[in-house]
Amino acid sequence: MTRLTALFLALFAALSAPDAKADMYKDARIILDAGEGQVRRWERSPRIAVIHQSDVDRTLFPAFTESFSSATGLQIGANGVEYFQLADDFAYTQEPARFEAPQFSDAPPAHFGRLRIGDGVQLESDIFVFVVNKTTAAYFATLTRVITKNASLTRQFIEGSTPCFYSGFSRDNVMQFAFIFINESVAPETRLICAYEELIQSLGLLNDAQDTPYFSLTNTLEKPKTNLDLSLLAAVYDAQVRPGDPVDNVIAVFRGQQ
Repeated sequence: MTRLTALFLALFAALSAPDAKADMYKDARIILDAGEGQVRRWERSPRIAVIHQSDVDRTLFPAFTESFSSATGLQIGANGVEYFQLADDFAYTQEPARFEAPQFSDAPPAHFGRLRIGDGVQLESDIFVFVVNKTTAAYFATLTRVITKNASLTRQFIEGSTPCFYSGFSRDNVMQFAFIFINESVAPETRLICAYEELIQSLGLLNDAQDTPYFSLTNTLEKPKTNLDLSLLAAVYDAQVRPGDPVDNVIAVFRGQQ
């Protein structure tokens, strides 16, 4: 083989080699896409309320809020996470609940959701987390209209094929409130994974990228060792990005971080 031929073959190999970063950016686009190639995020610091039946580890969500706050510049759960424990035999026919969505026609507009349970409990928050059994989850998913917006995920949760999911509601690509459902019967390590993944998705990393080796937002509980979630989340909340911007604007910021 002549030296010229060897150089040509080496150049051809370099040009035809797969671009690993191209795959990473492709996965990032899937994760960010709010439906029409645009990004969605919060413009205020969201509060978190946890509604649970069995006892929950109260360090579960605070374990993540500091790193998420650092990445986004928001003060997530700044006043602490609020908890409300339902009775073990919670019967929604006897303790009727009601969810009131933000009313944008109000002056000033109410930018939070309000969950009323029975006569004396009122929770005002932005991200509502339900750590409950399947029956109670079905009730609250119906009450909050999650079952209408995310019928397939709700069905998978109730059937036991997924341990958790989230549903976010927005206006003009600005997040207004979100719901997270976690099956209370899953193992503690699964609950930890669910808490992390559903919370970061409710902040703007909206979707799973199937079998991605770069991000933890996969369709399984097996996670890659390389985790670029926080870098991508920081890019969503970069000063150059606005709600509704094309996903490629975030990718450009994310590229600059690598």
